[in-house]
Amino acid sequence: MTTKCVCLFLTILVASAAIGQDSAWKRVSITTDVSVFMPGSTISLDSTQVQAINAQLDGYVFQLKQIKIKYIVNNGDELILGYDNFIKGYMSTFIRLYKNTVSDTSFMGTLGEWIHSKYSKDTIFSEMYSYLVLVNSYFYMVTLAANHPINDTMLHRYFATLQFPTQPIKEHSGDFPLRARSFRNGQHIGLFIRTYYIYGVAFGIFTLIFVLLFRNIRRKRKIKSILGQ
Repeated sequence: MTTKCVCLFLTILVASAAIGQDSAWKRVSITTDVSVFMPGSTISLDSTQVQAINAQLDGYVFQLKQIKIKYIVNNGDELILGYDNFIKGYMSTFIRLYKNTVSDTSFMGTLGEWIHSKYSKDTIFSEMYSYLVLVNSYFYMVTLAANHPINDTMLHRYFATLQFPTQPIKEHSGDFPLRARSFRNGQHIGLFIRTYYIYGVAFGIFTLIFVLLFRNIRRKRKIKSILGQ
Protein backbone atom coordinates (compact mmCIF):
# COMPACT_ATOMS: atom_id res chain seq x y z
CA MET A 1 0.00 0.00 0.00
CA THR A 2 1.41 3.38 -0.96
CA THR A 3 1.78 6.29 1.44
CA LYS A 4 -0.49 8.30 -0.86
CA CYS A 5 -3.32 5.80 -0.27
CA VAL A 6 -2.95 6.03 3.48
CA CYS A 7 -2.81 9.82 3.54
CA LEU A 8 -6.13 9.89 1.70
CA PHE A 9 -7.69 8.06 4.66
CA LEU A 10 -7.37 11.07 6.97
CA THR A 11 -8.49 13.51 4.28
CA ILE A 12 -11.62 11.45 3.63
CA LEU A 13 -12.38 11.07 7.35
CA VAL A 14 -12.00 14.80 7.98
CA ALA A 15 -14.26 15.59 5.03
CA SER A 16 -16.85 13.24 6.52
CA ALA A 17 -17.28 15.49 9.56
CA ALA A 18 -19.19 17.94 7.37
CA ILE A 19 -21.88 15.41 6.37
CA GLY A 20 -25.40 16.22 7.50
CA GLN A 21 -26.83 14.08 10.30
CA ASP A 22 -29.69 11.65 9.79
CA SER A 23 -30.63 8.92 12.27
CA ALA A 24 -32.16 6.52 9.71
CA TRP A 25 -29.73 3.66 9.09
CA LYS A 26 -29.35 1.92 5.73
CA ARG A 27 -27.04 -0.69 4.22
CA VAL A 28 -24.31 0.67 1.95
CA SER A 29 -21.62 -0.97 -0.16
CA ILE A 30 -18.81 -0.07 -2.52
CA THR A 31 -18.82 -3.45 -4.25
CA THR A 32 -20.89 -6.59 -3.82
CA ASP A 33 -18.14 -8.04 -1.61
CA VAL A 34 -18.55 -5.89 1.52
CA SER A 35 -21.48 -3.99 3.02
CA VAL A 36 -22.34 -2.30 6.31
CA PHE A 37 -25.14 -0.19 7.80
CA MET A 38 -24.58 3.57 8.15
CA PRO A 39 -26.84 6.30 9.48
CA GLY A 40 -28.83 8.34 6.97
CA SER A 41 -27.09 10.71 4.61
CA THR A 42 -23.83 9.40 3.16
CA ILE A 43 -21.19 10.81 0.89
CA SER A 44 -19.12 8.83 -1.61
CA LEU A 45 -15.55 9.83 -2.36
CA ASP A 46 -13.49 8.35 -5.16
CA SER A 47 -9.87 8.70 -6.25
CA THR A 48 -7.58 6.66 -8.44
CA GLN A 49 -6.47 4.58 -5.44
CA VAL A 50 -9.16 4.79 -2.75
CA GLN A 51 -12.95 4.65 -2.84
CA ALA A 52 -14.98 5.38 0.30
CA ILE A 53 -18.48 5.84 1.67
CA ASN A 54 -18.89 8.01 4.77
CA ALA A 55 -21.58 9.07 7.22
CA GLN A 56 -21.76 11.12 10.40
CA LEU A 57 -24.00 11.00 13.47
CA ASP A 58 -23.71 12.48 16.98
CA GLY A 59 -19.98 13.14 16.68
CA TYR A 60 -19.24 9.73 15.16
CA VAL A 61 -17.84 9.26 11.66
CA PHE A 62 -18.49 5.96 9.86
CA GLN A 63 -16.43 4.88 6.88
CA LEU A 64 -16.18 1.95 4.49
CA LYS A 65 -13.26 2.20 2.10
CA GLN A 66 -11.68 0.05 -0.58
CA ILE A 67 -8.07 0.23 -1.75
CA LYS A 68 -8.43 0.02 -5.51
CA ILE A 69 -5.02 -1.58 -6.00
CA LYS A 70 -5.37 -5.31 -6.60
CA TYR A 71 -3.46 -7.51 -4.15
CA ILE A 72 -3.38 -11.21 -5.03
CA VAL A 73 -2.38 -13.86 -2.51
CA ASN A 74 -2.08 -17.58 -3.20
CA ASN A 75 -2.11 -18.99 0.34
CA GLY A 76 -2.57 -18.14 3.99
CA ASP A 77 1.11 -17.27 4.46
CA GLU A 78 0.87 -14.54 1.83
CA LEU A 79 -2.38 -13.30 3.38
CA ILE A 80 -0.65 -12.67 6.73
CA LEU A 81 2.34 -11.05 5.01
CA GLY A 82 -0.07 -8.82 3.10
CA TYR A 83 -1.69 -7.65 6.32
CA ASP A 84 1.73 -7.06 7.90
CA ASN A 85 2.84 -4.93 4.94
CA PHE A 86 -0.40 -2.94 4.96
CA ILE A 87 -0.17 -2.28 8.71
CA LYS A 88 3.48 -1.27 8.36
CA GLY A 89 2.53 1.34 5.75
CA TYR A 90 -0.48 2.48 7.77
CA MET A 91 1.64 2.97 10.90
CA SER A 92 4.09 5.18 9.00
CA THR A 93 1.40 7.86 8.50
CA PHE A 94 -0.50 10.18 10.86
CA ILE A 95 -1.72 7.17 12.83
CA ARG A 96 1.76 6.78 14.35
CA LEU A 97 0.84 9.70 16.64
CA TYR A 98 -1.81 7.50 18.21
CA LYS A 99 -1.44 4.66 20.67
CA ASN A 100 -2.31 1.71 18.42
CA THR A 101 -3.26 -1.85 19.24
CA VAL A 102 -3.37 -4.32 16.34
CA SER A 103 -4.66 -7.87 16.68
CA ASP A 104 -5.66 -10.75 14.40
CA THR A 105 -9.45 -11.02 14.46
CA SER A 106 -11.96 -13.43 12.95
CA PHE A 107 -15.10 -11.61 11.87
CA MET A 108 -18.08 -13.00 9.95
CA GLY A 109 -16.03 -15.87 8.53
CA THR A 110 -13.06 -13.68 7.61
CA LEU A 111 -9.62 -13.29 9.17
CA GLY A 112 -8.47 -9.68 9.35
CA GLU A 113 -6.77 -7.09 11.53
CA TRP A 114 -8.56 -5.18 14.31
CA ILE A 115 -6.97 -1.77 14.91
CA HIS A 116 -7.74 0.37 17.95
CA SER A 117 -6.23 3.87 17.93
CA LYS A 118 -6.33 6.43 20.77
CA TYR A 119 -4.88 9.92 21.00
CA SER A 120 -4.42 11.65 24.35
CA LYS A 121 -4.42 15.24 23.05
CA ASP A 122 -7.24 17.28 21.54
CA THR A 123 -7.61 16.39 17.89
CA ILE A 124 -10.38 15.94 15.34
CA PHE A 125 -10.47 12.20 16.14
CA SER A 126 -9.39 11.07 19.59
CA GLU A 127 -10.39 7.42 19.13
CA MET A 128 -10.80 5.10 16.14
CA TYR A 129 -11.64 1.46 15.58
CA SER A 130 -10.96 -0.19 12.22
CA TYR A 131 -11.29 -3.65 10.73
CA LEU A 132 -8.89 -4.37 7.87
CA VAL A 133 -9.72 -7.32 5.63
CA LEU A 134 -8.65 -8.65 2.23
CA VAL A 135 -11.63 -9.78 0.15
CA ASN A 136 -11.30 -11.14 -3.37
CA SER A 137 -7.94 -9.43 -3.97
CA TYR A 138 -8.85 -6.01 -2.56
CA PHE A 139 -8.22 -4.49 0.87
CA TYR A 140 -11.20 -3.02 2.69
CA MET A 141 -11.16 -1.00 5.90
CA VAL A 142 -14.27 -0.39 7.99
CA THR A 143 -13.77 2.47 10.46
CA LEU A 144 -15.60 4.14 13.32
CA ALA A 145 -14.00 7.41 14.53
CA ALA A 146 -14.98 10.06 17.06
CA ASN A 147 -13.64 13.14 18.81
CA HIS A 148 -14.68 11.60 22.14
CA PRO A 149 -14.49 8.12 23.74
CA ILE A 150 -16.39 5.64 21.58
CA ASN A 151 -19.43 4.12 23.23
CA ASP A 152 -19.46 0.30 23.27
CA THR A 153 -23.11 0.28 22.19
CA MET A 154 -22.35 2.30 19.06
CA LEU A 155 -19.24 0.24 18.37
CA HIS A 156 -21.14 -3.05 18.50
CA ARG A 157 -24.15 -1.68 16.64
CA TYR A 158 -22.00 -0.56 13.72
CA PHE A 159 -19.64 -3.49 13.30
CA ALA A 160 -22.38 -6.07 13.90
CA THR A 161 -23.92 -5.02 10.57
CA LEU A 162 -20.76 -5.79 8.57
CA GLN A 163 -21.44 -8.46 5.94
CA PHE A 164 -19.58 -10.22 3.14
CA PRO A 165 -22.33 -11.24 0.70
CA THR A 166 -20.11 -12.86 -1.94
CA GLN A 167 -19.31 -16.40 -0.85
CA PRO A 168 -17.01 -18.22 -0.83
CA ILE A 169 -14.26 -15.64 -0.35
CA LYS A 170 -11.00 -16.83 -1.87
CA GLU A 171 -8.76 -15.59 0.95
CA HIS A 172 -10.97 -17.08 3.68
CA SER A 173 -11.92 -20.48 2.35
CA GLY A 174 -10.19 -23.82 1.72
CA ASP A 175 -6.89 -24.17 3.58
CA PHE A 176 -6.25 -20.40 3.65
CA PRO A 177 -7.44 -19.88 7.28
CA LEU A 178 -5.48 -22.85 8.66
CA ARG A 179 -2.26 -21.86 6.89
CA ALA A 180 -2.70 -18.23 7.90
CA ARG A 181 -3.06 -19.12 11.58
CA SER A 182 -0.15 -21.57 11.42
CA PHE A 183 2.05 -18.94 9.79
CA ARG A 184 1.09 -16.33 12.42
CA ASN A 185 1.80 -18.82 15.23
CA GLY A 186 5.21 -19.45 13.68
CA GLN A 187 5.90 -15.72 13.68
CA HIS A 188 4.95 -15.47 17.36
CA ILE A 189 7.19 -18.41 18.28
CA GLY A 190 10.07 -16.95 16.29
CA LEU A 191 9.63 -13.58 18.01
CA PHE A 192 9.56 -15.26 21.42
CA ILE A 193 12.76 -17.16 20.66
CA ARG A 194 14.54 -14.04 19.36
CA THR A 195 13.41 -12.01 22.36
CA TYR A 196 14.30 -14.49 25.07
CA TYR A 197 17.17 -16.43 23.46
CA ILE A 198 19.85 -14.31 25.13
CA TYR A 199 18.19 -14.84 28.51
CA GLY A 200 18.07 -18.57 27.90
CA VAL A 201 21.75 -18.65 26.98
CA ALA A 202 22.67 -16.59 30.05
CA PHE A 203 20.62 -18.86 32.29
CA GLY A 204 22.29 -21.94 30.78
CA ILE A 205 25.76 -20.52 31.33
CA PHE A 206 24.90 -19.53 34.91
CA THR A 207 23.53 -23.01 35.61
CA LEU A 208 26.64 -24.66 34.18
CA ILE A 209 28.95 -22.45 36.28
CA PHE A 210 26.90 -23.17 39.40
CA VAL A 211 27.02 -26.94 38.79
CA LEU A 212 30.79 -26.88 38.20
CA LEU A 213 31.42 -24.81 41.34
CA PHE A 214 29.20 -27.09 43.39
CA ARG A 215 31.02 -30.17 42.12
CA ASN A 216 34.39 -28.51 42.81
CA ILE A 217 33.37 -27.70 46.39
CA ARG A 218 32.16 -31.24 46.97
CA ARG A 219 35.42 -32.63 45.55
CA LYS A 220 37.53 -30.46 47.84
CA ARG A 221 35.48 -31.44 50.88
CA LYS A 222 35.84 -35.09 49.97
CA ILE A 223 39.64 -34.73 49.65
CA LYS A 224 39.87 -32.97 53.03
CA SER A 225 37.76 -35.70 54.59
CA ILE A 226 40.09 -38.41 53.24
CA LEU A 227 43.22 -36.57 54.36
CA GLY A 228 41.73 -36.00 57.81
CA GLN A 229 41.35 -39.76 58.25
